[in-house]
Amino acid sequence: MSRNVVDTLDSHPSFRAWRAIDGGGQADYHVTLDDDTPESHLGSVGALVRSSCVTPGHAAISFELGSREYLQPAVDRLNEHYAPVTVRSVVAETRDRSGARRARASTSTR
Repeated sequence: MSRNVVDTLDSHPSFRAWRAIDGGGQADYHVTLDDDTPESHLGSVGALVRSSCVTPGHAAISFELGSREYLQPAVDRLNEHYAPVTVRSVVAETRDRSGARRARASTSTR
């Protein structure tokens, strides 16, 4: 991690720790904060965050929910705390009784 990034993180009052994640050639990091984050709000509604990329004024987050019916509460939760949220895509998987994947469908939502 560059010295500039480390200094910026160290200066933030909510920053607690960071660690590098092997991203296959790209610089990926896991950063721990004490304050609420979009990821912590998603976790509070049962979402499993797979990845997030945060830049000034923008965050792109990939997450999983147990059912499509939980998407609107997740979006509502983010809208309560951040600027308007846009859902860029939704992928739905159905599973048979054994838990094996049966089909995968994709749709886009604005």
